[in-house]
Amino acid sequence: MILGKSVARLVTRLQGEDDGLILGALLDGGQGVLKPNTIYEIVQCSLTGNLVLCEVGKSVVGTGEKPFRENIIGVDWAMNIEAILEYGKQRIFLTEEEILKLND
Repeated sequence: MILGKSVARLVTRLQGEDDGLILGALLDGGQGVLKPNTIYEIVQCSLTGNLVLCEVGKSVVGTGEKPFRENIIGVDWAMNIEAILEYGKQRIFLTEEEILKLND
C-alpha cells in the first residue's frame, strides 16, 4: 500500500465500556474522495493490523428528496444530529438492504 495525502481525520472518545463515539471530518483537498450519503466501515487487516476504509453502500438517512416521514427510518440530514441519532438509532449505519433483511 502506498500512502498519499491525508483526506480526513477521525477522533474517538471511547470513555467507557459502551462508548463508541467517533467524529470525523474531511480535510482540505478531501472533497470528492468520499461519496455523498454513503456508509463506510473501517476494517482491520488481519496480517498487518492496518485499518482500511471500505464502502458499504448508500445510507438510508434522507437527503430532502421526500418528506422524512416517508423515509425507511424516519430521519433526514436536514434534522440536527442529535435528532438523527435519537430517532435513527443504530439503523443510520445500515443500508436499505440490511434494514430490509432485519425486517424479514
